[in-house]
Amino acid sequence: MMSLTNVQSEKPTPPVVIRAQLVKKQLEETKSLTIKLENKEADIRELRKALKAKQEELSEMTIRRELGERKLSTAARDAELRAEQLQRRLEDAHNQLKRKEKEFEETMDHLQQDIDSLETERGALREKLKLYAKRGGTHHEETPVKVTAGIAAGEVNEALQHQIKVLSWTVERERAARVSACRKAERAALRALRPLEHPASPAAAARRQAAAQLERDLAKLQTEWTMFVARSGLVKFPSEPGQYAHALQLHKDKQREIRRQLETRLASLQAEVRQQLLLHRPWRCVEADFAEFPAPELAAVLSSKSVDVGTIKYPAPSTGQTEDTIFVTPAQLAKLRELVTELQSDDVKLELLPLDNTVCAA
Repeated sequence: MMSLTNVQSEKPTPPVVIRAQLVKKQLEETKSLTIKLENKEADIRELRKALKAKQEELSEMTIRRELGERKLSTAARDAELRAEQLQRRLEDAHNQLKRKEKEFEETMDHLQQDIDSLETERGALREKLKLYAKRGGTHHEETPVKVTAGIAAGEVNEALQHQIKVLSWTVERERAARVSACRKAERAALRALRPLEHPASPAAAARRQAAAQLERDLAKLQTEWTMFVARSGLVKFPSEPGQYAHALQLHKDKQREIRRQLETRLASLQAEVRQQLLLHRPWRCVEADFAEFPAPELAAVLSSKSVDVGTIKYPAPSTGQTEDTIFVTPAQLAKLRELVTELQSDDVKLELLPLDNTVCAA
């Protein structure tokens, strides 16, 4: 009896139980691996979000760096032009001063020559007077003076002295008239010059502050416009694919409104710049009784129309016009804007026109 009981207790485990235990263990391992995989995927998603944020920050920093470099190059170019203009003005002033000095020296030489000739004539008259006096006193009997009947020799001397005084007075009056004419000519030339402006006056300081404020507003507007162009292609789509079209339309409407506001601010800044230009350079406007109007040259420049110098064609099917979206990087967009800015001038007008109301950048 004891032997049979021992045999039954040592009976082997069925394969089905072993297989069930193995499957159960594999399921637990699979569940743990699935949990680990989900954790890894969540970490990957977080890393991708961080990478995207870093890429956006990098693109913004790249745009700011390019803007800073462009401002630096523009400021250096403006400084060189201003230095050249000041150097030319200084040379013109030196040349004009030398010319005035030369004219003044020539005028003084002519006046000195006239004075010398008059002094010579005066000396000759004095010699004649002395000669007449000698003839009238000592050699009266040998060389009598020819006078009119009834006029004595003393009266002749008085007449000669009076004539000398009249001649001296005439010389002095001629000299005073010439000096007065030179002074009048110089005063007329000074009045014809453009009035000088004191740089330390309150009006000049106020104009400089207004110009600096306009420069800051323009730089701020340019930065906002660049950021608007850079962010115009970043659309926040909802989680449901069916609302993509509605979200895209809302994004386009928002971009149009932002662009309209920026254009309105740009137009107001242009009006303020024109007003400041008339204040800084008043010779560019014509004053009337009730208002001020631009000069004809300035009006012709302001009213000049843009000229089409070329077109850029994109390949498209011949069936009809279709809308295409062009994706560019911020660096490529900045390069395009820089090329357009360099080609613009007073005679050539270029404008970067998008295919749609927004320019997409990736």
